[in-house]
Amino acid sequence: MKLVNIHQSIRSKSENRRQTSREQTNTDHKYKLPQLMDKQISQKTFKKPPLQQKSRRIINSKIPKLEIQLYYGSLSKAGFDGFCEKTNQDREFAEIIDDEQGIFAVMDGHGTDGDQISTFVRDYFQQYAIKDFKTIDFVKLFANAHSNVASHSHFDSLMSGTTATLIVIRDQVIHCAWVGDSRAILCSRQQNKLITTDLSIDHKPHLLKEKKRIENQGGAVNTYKLQNGQSVGPSRVYIKGASFPGLAMSRSIGDQIAEQVGVSHVPDIKQHQITRDDLFIIIGSDGLWEFLDNNQIVEITHQYFLNNDPQGACQKLIQESKTQWKKFSEGVDDITVIVVFLQNSNT
Repeated sequence: MKLVNIHQSIRSKSENRRQTSREQTNTDHKYKLPQLMDKQISQKTFKKPPLQQKSRRIINSKIPKLEIQLYYGSLSKAGFDGFCEKTNQDREFAEIIDDEQGIFAVMDGHGTDGDQISTFVRDYFQQYAIKDFKTIDFVKLFANAHSNVASHSHFDSLMSGTTATLIVIRDQVIHCAWVGDSRAILCSRQQNKLITTDLSIDHKPHLLKEKKRIENQGGAVNTYKLQNGQSVGPSRVYIKGASFPGLAMSRSIGDQIAEQVGVSHVPDIKQHQITRDDLFIIIGSDGLWEFLDNNQIVEITHQYFLNNDPQGACQKLIQESKTQWKKFSEGVDDITVIVVFLQNSNT
């Protein structure tokens, strides 16, 4: 799509959208995924986890040197706009593979159809990440999810999209692939101190590498300006000389207009070899981290780690995050968190 046609596309999409009013419910939308990789996906193969996933304990007895036990909990809560509860655009899933390995992901949708896009990407990732668990190509997975979102007829991805942070624990290695600002961190214990390691880095437009790519492709990185010229809020991506799309992240799935000016669906990827010092992983949408820093979140989680209660950790983290939101903001963002405890029976 050329930039000169953007206004026409948005107007056409908006007119079509006004013809249909969708009633929002707490039930995820289900869509039939289009054909990809020369295989048709059967709806029967989908395993739809609930938003609140109960903790599970898995013991790895196949690796003699470092026996890992995975316990996880997950929870997602809709935000509040100051008047009523919003439609939750966050999605998550957690799956244990081959008893000792797992897949965990958080998506945070944005824009008018963000909830539908995050649902679609969650279902797509869950399908293919499990199927190709041993040989997963993260770049291809994200690219295929993005192209399917762009071509889908049931929602509008011109100015809607989602973050995606995917953790794969396989053969005692943590693989993290992500686009956007849903964050993942690892907590370790060294000399009786808790150490935090970033498994992901938020994709923000002001970061030098991200800003350079956006500007080289005809975009501009600015903060939102009020009528009096005052800048407010985070850095956003705009078409040069225009007041849209105003995306507050530099990578995402969807967001076709922002893609034309450098917003990328290509994930960054990081690996970490699990050691006896590693305690737990936390994955969360940006609502979790807005008013709590990494160290605060680790300290809260560690209290529940000592009691092997990852679900309790999720509940406490969201409770504390919402408390901080209410102190500093009129509304509350959607908040989603997955906590994965890495237990080591040799210590």
